[in-house]
Amino acid sequence: MTLPTRLTLVALACCMPDLLAQRLQPSQDWASLSGCAPQADIRVSLIKGGSVRGSFRNVSADLLVMTTAREQRTLARQDIKRVQLKRSGHRGRHVLIGLAVGAGSGLIMAVALPGAKQCNGTSICIGPDLTGVVHDVKMAITPVGAVIGAIVGAALPSGGWTDLYRVP
Repeated sequence: MTLPTRLTLVALACCMPDLLAQRLQPSQDWASLSGCAPQADIRVSLIKGGSVRGSFRNVSADLLVMTTAREQRTLARQDIKRVQLKRSGHRGRHVLIGLAVGAGSGLIMAVALPGAKQCNGTSICIGPDLTGVVHDVKMAITPVGAVIGAIVGAALPSGGWTDLYRVP
């Protein structure tokens, strides 16, 4: 297995849990809200329109209690269309993956670059000797690739909301 194939497989393995988590379907079971941790950041979409964001407090058979920035609110189950939980972000992991992929890509490009033609006494050389310049470019490609990869990783979306409950 070649190095680029290995790097691709490592990057996919690191990203796979996020891709699978996005495919999970929200629960239509109100009892699933009882597993939510107290003080968890939630967003509740109402059937009549609008949404309420705050901290989860408690849930009963027909009520959801949450604390908003101003007050404690009790919402009836029949008024709720969807309840979402704030996911923690993975920006640091994205930056590290981008850094590794960028550095690996830069290293591959540096190895693939041809060397400068060496001028010796038996060959005719036209133009300046670029041996030092090619060496400097090869040395710079890997860190530049790492920086570009880290910037791309930082720009990827992170966090977001996961559906806990949705009205069928």
